[in-house]
Amino acid sequence: MVPLWTANDLIEGCDGKLFDTNCEPSPITGIQIDSRACAPGDLFVALPGTAKDGHDFIKDAETANASACLVSRPSSETKIAQVVVDDSLRGLNRLAKKARARFRGKMVGITGSVGKTGCKEMLFHLLSKFGLTHANKDSFNNHIGVPLSLAALPLNHDFAVQEMGMNAPGEIANLTRIVEPSIAFITRIANTHSGFFETLDGIALAKSEIFQGLKSGGIAVLNKDDKFYEKLRNLALDSGASKVINFGRDKTSHLRLVETNKSCQGMNIQADIFGKRVSFELSMHGDHWAINSIGVLACLEALGLSSEKATKFLNDCKTPIGRGERYFGKYYGQNITVINDSYNA
Repeated sequence: MVPLWTANDLIEGCDGKLFDTNCEPSPITGIQIDSRACAPGDLFVALPGTAKDGHDFIKDAETANASACLVSRPSSETKIAQVVVDDSLRGLNRLAKKARARFRGKMVGITGSVGKTGCKEMLFHLLSKFGLTHANKDSFNNHIGVPLSLAALPLNHDFAVQEMGMNAPGEIANLTRIVEPSIAFITRIANTHSGFFETLDGIALAKSEIFQGLKSGGIAVLNKDDKFYEKLRNLALDSGASKVINFGRDKTSHLRLVETNKSCQGMNIQADIFGKRVSFELSMHGDHWAINSIGVLACLEALGLSSEKATKFLNDCKTPIGRGERYFGKYYGQNITVINDSYNA
């Protein structure tokens, strides 16, 4: 496995120093913030929290044979290599920025009120057919998850996918400046953040912050059916997007969902991609997966890849756990279907 960080690159990247110069880290192949998940080759980032402090678990990381710990309060009771920084989270952010700066592949940033993680998984599945692809784990999309994902970004990959979430204005602006997406994809604006915003307009404006980090010549991918489409389109172009690719059911969409035929096995999708009719299968269920697939194909188009070729790989894209996967069986002799939609429960 190609290491993510050598000892020198790690220390330089986070602007740290060794606690014990005689104890140098071995090459880093993974990054963890939970000592229970540590394995040989990992960097354990000791983050302070409201309930527990990661610095209390440095010994556990050593027991798990992690390569090193990133700390602001080194421990003299352990022999593991410790890279000392002013603040663990700031050190992780610096490492993330260094990783992003040296990455030469294409980065897709995803935000939106709904569908972020599902689209991320689907896009990761498709891009992996075109080259080496990195994506954030689970829903690592906040001020900790984003730098954690980027710090683990392999240098030799072709593509990366990073979702970005928020609870307040300014959060996505901070994240996108680290992510620096080549493609900025907004799934849809909805009132899922109504506890933090007074209006949908406020949510749309906060989501549009993703354009602030868009790379020069970058492309925005937007939902044409969204009531805020024109506003988001104008904000994207004002922020320097070279163009906007849209998708949806709207008849003027660049990539249009024409028809959905449902069955027990999933769905057959009829779509129009820049005027060309295509048909493909999805093993997923639900209208939201149908429109998500069109948005993901729009990202492929934005990357200059063949969305028509990509449709051939969509049927083996599995429904993420807890997001509507179906199980079939019998209950007292009757056929039943159990739908697991518990992800946000």
